[in-house]
Amino acid sequence: MNAPVQAETRGLDREPAARPLEPLHRAFERQAARTPEAVALRAATGEVSYRELNDRANQLARRLKAMGVGPDVLVGVCLPRSAEMVVGLLAALKAGGAYVPLDPSYPADRLAYMLEDSAAAVLLTEDRLAGSLADFAGPTLFLDRDAPGLAEEIDADLPGDTRPGDLAYVIYTSGSTGRPKGVMITHGGLTNYLGWCVRAYAMAGGRGAPVHSSISFDLTVTALWGPLLAGGRVDLLDESLGLEQLRDAFREPRDDGVVKITPAHLKWLGDQLKPEEAAGRTRVFVIGGEQLTAAHVAFWHEHAPGTALVNEYGPTETVVGCCVYRIPAGPVESLPPVIPIGRPAAGARLYVLDAGMEPVPPGLAGELYIGGPGVARGYLKRPGLTAEKFVPDPFSAEPGARLYRTGDLARYRPDGQFEYLGRVDRQVKVRGYRIEPGEIESALALHELIREAAVVPREDAGGTTVLAAYVVPRGDMAGLPPAAELRAWLAGRLPEYMVPATFTAIEALPLTPNGKLDPGALPEPGEAAPAPGLASRPASGPVEEGVAALAAELLGTGPLGASDNFFDRGGHSLLAAQLLGRLRQTFGVEVPLRAFVDDATVAGLARRIEAALAGGARVDEPPIERLPRDGSPLPASFAQQRLWYLDQLSPGDVSYNIHLAVRLEGELDADALSRAIAEIVRRHETLRTTFVAIEGVPHQRIAEAGTSPAIEFESLDGAGEAALRERLRELGRQPFDLANGPLFHARLLRLGEGDHALSLVLHHVVSDGWSTGVLIREATALYEAFRRGEPSPLPELPVQYADFASWQRRALSGDALNSHLAFWRDRLAGCVPPEIPADRPESAQAQGLAGEARARVEPAALGTVKRLAREGGATLYMALLAALDALLARYTGSDDVAVGTPVAGRSRPEAEGLVGFFVNTLVVRSDLSGSPGFRRLLARVRRDALDAYAHQDLPFERLVGELHASGGGEFPFRVMLVLQNAPLPPLEAAGLRLSPIELPADVAKFDATLYAQEQAGGLELILEYRAERYEAATMERLLACYVTLLEGAAADPDRPIDAIPLLTPQERETMAGRWRGPDDDEDGGIFDLDALDEAELDALLAELDGEDAP
Repeated sequence: MNAPVQAETRGLDREPAARPLEPLHRAFERQAARTPEAVALRAATGEVSYRELNDRANQLARRLKAMGVGPDVLVGVCLPRSAEMVVGLLAALKAGGAYVPLDPSYPADRLAYMLEDSAAAVLLTEDRLAGSLADFAGPTLFLDRDAPGLAEEIDADLPGDTRPGDLAYVIYTSGSTGRPKGVMITHGGLTNYLGWCVRAYAMAGGRGAPVHSSISFDLTVTALWGPLLAGGRVDLLDESLGLEQLRDAFREPRDDGVVKITPAHLKWLGDQLKPEEAAGRTRVFVIGGEQLTAAHVAFWHEHAPGTALVNEYGPTETVVGCCVYRIPAGPVESLPPVIPIGRPAAGARLYVLDAGMEPVPPGLAGELYIGGPGVARGYLKRPGLTAEKFVPDPFSAEPGARLYRTGDLARYRPDGQFEYLGRVDRQVKVRGYRIEPGEIESALALHELIREAAVVPREDAGGTTVLAAYVVPRGDMAGLPPAAELRAWLAGRLPEYMVPATFTAIEALPLTPNGKLDPGALPEPGEAAPAPGLASRPASGPVEEGVAALAAELLGTGPLGASDNFFDRGGHSLLAAQLLGRLRQTFGVEVPLRAFVDDATVAGLARRIEAALAGGARVDEPPIERLPRDGSPLPASFAQQRLWYLDQLSPGDVSYNIHLAVRLEGELDADALSRAIAEIVRRHETLRTTFVAIEGVPHQRIAEAGTSPAIEFESLDGAGEAALRERLRELGRQPFDLANGPLFHARLLRLGEGDHALSLVLHHVVSDGWSTGVLIREATALYEAFRRGEPSPLPELPVQYADFASWQRRALSGDALNSHLAFWRDRLAGCVPPEIPADRPESAQAQGLAGEARARVEPAALGTVKRLAREGGATLYMALLAALDALLARYTGSDDVAVGTPVAGRSRPEAEGLVGFFVNTLVVRSDLSGSPGFRRLLARVRRDALDAYAHQDLPFERLVGELHASGGGEFPFRVMLVLQNAPLPPLEAAGLRLSPIELPADVAKFDATLYAQEQAGGLELILEYRAERYEAATMERLLACYVTLLEGAAADPDRPIDAIPLLTPQERETMAGRWRGPDDDEDGGIFDLDALDEAELDALLAELDGEDAP
């Protein structure tokens, strides 16, 4: 079989359920009859033909049958990787029983436990292993000692039927109790997988496969049995030589059909070989056993482009593999950091479910469940665990169908691929965040000086869970960067809470015999020699020594030197708070958190202690007073100052334009309208304001009224609706010049007789949402008065916005300012806003283009939400926020959720009637840990919102500046919630029919902003999002999930939020249908079967059909 086989992507991830096959041993017998003289096995002791392997297995099977082996009777097989091992496995099946693979390298007590737990009826081994198996009291056959007697048995195939539900093997995997558990695999499940993999991996092509893994690892099933069912040769590599034998074999051209390997072993192999030694070694790498990353496959992807790289996912409990992904060709740089696991294979059905076993929408993380013919019978003698992990399949009409709960986190991507995210039980919770260590490991592996990394949870001296990173350098240990440098490098790629507390350099990651990380074999942090760094002098003097001792006690480390940094040695925000408390208790002084962050060294803290100040107290606010107007520039408010700075960085940024458009149908008095707009401009200085910089600080400059036309007129006679909207869009995107103004544009568009549109565009620096209501109210009143020839009915304004800005700066200073800042620093300490999983990465060239999705909560459902809020003493806004928090937690996996929200900022009566930039932004941060019921969550959100409201006077712009100054690089939120309940007067004018013109936003300031407004008894929802990061379908689905969650939470408020469905019953059925494997019977695979020569194709098809080749 030497014809070239061409790899292709056709069909691998669309495989149907495998055709029904005979049991493994019967299929092998047929293959042995077709190619009796072909080499089946090659081992250190020589080669074995198909005929000899079949005959020897028959002889041993007859002896086993005579010893009582039959259906569901277990035979222990403890033999080195040899022809005898394969003979023993086959013989157990031929006798009608099932084998229990036992790795001779396992400790004697583990082997004894597995033999005792399985109640093996017979043990197959050899003389030299007798000492390790002395505790086994049952019958034992030594295949070397008993060989002469076995050779006298009849070598013909044994009669008898094997049913699909009979056991084929029981394989032991690690158990959460510390004792391994036996997984019972049936013949039906095994032959289903093998029939699929022979077809999908075209095992009739190529020379065969090497077996380099333990028989106690089900990865071996593919490499051992697949070739033997397709006429290939199995190379049994000597265990004593380890992976080095596979490396040495790969240094010569091999043309293996398939090599089954773990990601860690694949990467190791690539590290050992030269680029020119990569190509032509195997046609397929089938990679499985743990999460696959780009770093694992990069060498082979680049240097062996003719080798197919297949990510095969599947737990032992579902027979080796049930989901596959062929890595497409292309540049190495095109590889995603984490390789998807693909689509269901071998007739499997995969479901991503929430805590209530409800399907989650595409893009959301959930636990992966697997159904189909490969699901194991269960765990041997573990009925409780079997019932827990093998659950009834609610999506199947087949009686008795079950799903296996994998304990794996996954998500179903919009492109139809499944993505593995890590283990549910490997999730680490650090400071309220659920973290997948694999994500950090992948990021570390991208560092040019790091070959591989592992991240595990550890407890510090105070019992707090922290992350410990173990890194293997590419070169020698001295070449590894210092921990501080690694920490800074990682902080540029991951949120702060995901940066490990410690970094330990080791020569190599410890692996289990199955090629997976062995966390128990990792040294304690600091046990290995630390990476080189700057030496620190010992602490000296009573204060330095006291600080060093307190910090070391909290960190659980050795002594700290004077220049050691608390955060570099593993500290974090919670430990920092504890340390400041202990310093206060010990030295009787208060060290401000900001001062601590500025210099967290032992020496720096010691210097601060004597100079620390006590916290300030809130003082009464002075009244707003009118300032003299002598033409001099006046101070800008904090909010104006920040927008001015942003405009300096990006002049004319239209994302801060506020646009209001109204359709005017009927007899319009254009002169009265013009006079009304002019009067509004006269009344409100903000509409005549521009900005001038004095020593780099913006100040307001107010022009005299009447210096420029208040309204402009434009004719669009005959223009249709599309042309009107396009013109309005153009007007809304015209940039403003903050230095020269004006910052308010009014334009009346004539569309025809009795048909007009009024466009008002303001820069946010002089207006906000509340101001829109002020403009409408005053324009309506003034138009009516002027149309009737009457004077203005509006009283003069006692103060103006410039007076407020000056008052704000006086009021927010000293103790009052410090009190607010202290609250917000503490409230947002360590805050890393959860990010909705994006469809596309962040781009430096992004323009912030906006997309929009819409939904509605019907009146009945809204009434239920309101009643629930009232019962808890909460507002509608709080209920909407609690639902949004719960949704973000489900989407992001974070229990710590921060959402932005606007507040009017008009707490003083004098400000209520002013046009100006008063609106402030608050951050409401809530803890969702423990999956509370929605009622309990609402109580938490109520408390958090009230706390935030109590400190709403601090301008958000001032807060952001403080957070950045104290080292907080993250903006405190990425998602905003806006309940549009600012007072808006009705659009009414005599003789006119007025209607607002909805203008979709062109620019999105945040990843997502959810607008909610009560209308017609229900709640209208608009989700504005960054269209350059998110597909429309993604955000439409997110909004639909929000509505479903909100309604479900209100209907069942005590249900844990993790278990509230995100899909309607109809959507649930649709998703479940997508996750079922195809039902058709079309062939396909990663190989083009047309490329096989005639003899190869005949042999393969004959095997698949269970017939002899002609």
